[in-house]
Amino acid sequence: MRCPKVFIFFSFLFAFLSSKGEDQITWVQQEVLQKNGLYLNYGFVTEPKTFGIVFNNQTKEEKTYYLKLNNPHINQIIVRNNEKDTLYLTGDRFLFNSRAIYFWEFVFPIRIQPNSTDSIQFQIERNGENLVFHTLLFTPKDFQNTRDFHLYFYSVFITVSLFLFFLFVFLGFYKKEINHFILALFIFVSAGWALNERGIFFQYIWPNNIELQNRLDTFFATPSLGLLLFTLYLNTIYKDLIGKKLKFIMTLFLGFLLIRTLVVFLYPGLMNDIVLKLTILQISNFIMIFLIIFIISSLIPFIRKHIFFLDTIGFILYFFFILKLLLKQINLDFVITERYHSFFYPVFQNLTVGIFALSSFVKYRADKKRNTILEKNAAILKEKETSDKIIAVQENERDRIGRNIHDQLGGLLAAAKIKLQTLKLKQNNKELDQNIDQIITIIDRSSDEMYNVVDDLVPPMMEDKSFDDIIQSRIELFEKNSNIKFDTNIPPIFIDPKLILKFYRIITELISNSVKHAKCNKIIIQLIKNEKGYTINYTDNGIGFNQNHIRSHGLNNIESRVKFLDGTIEFYSVPGNTHYTIRLPFQDYEK
Repeated sequence: MRCPKVFIFFSFLFAFLSSKGEDQITWVQQEVLQKNGLYLNYGFVTEPKTFGIVFNNQTKEEKTYYLKLNNPHINQIIVRNNEKDTLYLTGDRFLFNSRAIYFWEFVFPIRIQPNSTDSIQFQIERNGENLVFHTLLFTPKDFQNTRDFHLYFYSVFITVSLFLFFLFVFLGFYKKEINHFILALFIFVSAGWALNERGIFFQYIWPNNIELQNRLDTFFATPSLGLLLFTLYLNTIYKDLIGKKLKFIMTLFLGFLLIRTLVVFLYPGLMNDIVLKLTILQISNFIMIFLIIFIISSLIPFIRKHIFFLDTIGFILYFFFILKLLLKQINLDFVITERYHSFFYPVFQNLTVGIFALSSFVKYRADKKRNTILEKNAAILKEKETSDKIIAVQENERDRIGRNIHDQLGGLLAAAKIKLQTLKLKQNNKELDQNIDQIITIIDRSSDEMYNVVDDLVPPMMEDKSFDDIIQSRIELFEKNSNIKFDTNIPPIFIDPKLILKFYRIITELISNSVKHAKCNKIIIQLIKNEKGYTINYTDNGIGFNQNHIRSHGLNNIESRVKFLDGTIEFYSVPGNTHYTIRLPFQDYEK
């Protein structure tokens, strides 16, 4: 039962804060109004509020001032002098061309007679809504400068907003992603709201249609359609990451915003029903504050995700801004300076969208880099598959040639030897026997050489054998037919069958190079298996070779085989010591 108690507590708290205000007239001196201005936040109100200004003109000339109210959505403003005469009657429920000065906010010329003290009262009505405003007093020159600056600032804002709008529309068509179209609509709606918050937009487009102004003002407001689009954009970005609880809250939030927008826009008597309007705003504020706090707290963990870091910062910043607006309506203000506060949202909106634009660029670069890597890996894989097929064809061809040599040439040499031995027995001629023995010796040597060639061509039987046994059988053949001594340190390991032949060819190619070119009498071979893969250390004490000269076919062949296995080869050679270090990582099927 703890939740209902908390709910009731905050309900009373918000109701209390919403009712805070000043029932008496607030008076302010002319000098204070010129220097800092007057900021008042009454929260939700049900009756008009009044403030007054005391003017003191000690000169012999008439003074003219321009009083500017930074809230263009006040329903009604009555300006009276100290004799209670009505000087101005205006508000956003009156035609735009009825204002004293055509400006997007309310501006009132105030004339003070020479050597006189006067006071002006402002009765402001925004019943059933939040009443907050900041008023400043300007000289005619300062007012014109302010007006020019506003025109320049909002011109830049409109230009940047249009650029960002068309940018994300283009990205939507280019990348065929709905989230870019949603963000483009959000930019359009929120830019319209930012302009209308200063009274720029609809008052100029529909100056004679007050009802349409009010409807579109509410419809384009950030807590309505703008926030609905923003939340939809959030849902498209994190659709594969958000959990069931956050997804439920998001759906609830979207539904609530949609209903709120439709009710405010379509219900004809809402603007004139103070009690209903105030009730809807208070309940709406209460619900939205808690939903936004929940969404912000749910988004914070996404900051740790590198690819969504910028998006998450943008979402959190914008939701904090909306939270600030909602708290402002219940008199909880977080304001650094009200003098330039009206520019805060346009700058903030472009900053937020700029973060999303930067995020899209970063994602585009990451996708492009990832696609490049994928294409490169696919090309390498295809090259490996092609090389594997070529090697398989080569091995099959070597095996076929080796077996043909063994079966055919071996048979012919054996037949020739038997024929000569038979001839020797029949003739029984000592001189002829010596010649026949010499020919038989040549045939035996030819047969030995033939078997060496066959051994090179035909891979040994590798099934159910450890790698050290396979290499050792080959080394014994080299030792038998040469004066080279071998020192091997190969542990009894069973290498994956897919790798045995590849490792075997690398080591036998190294041995063949040493036998053919190095003129060595000692070879050291070491194979090490570690957590990263295999390391082959190979050394001979031959004459060495010049590393700057054109490499032999054998060395190029070794390097291509090592490269095929994603390995690395390092070597150095001086007379008496040629050393190779070959590192071969584990293959994917070994991990």
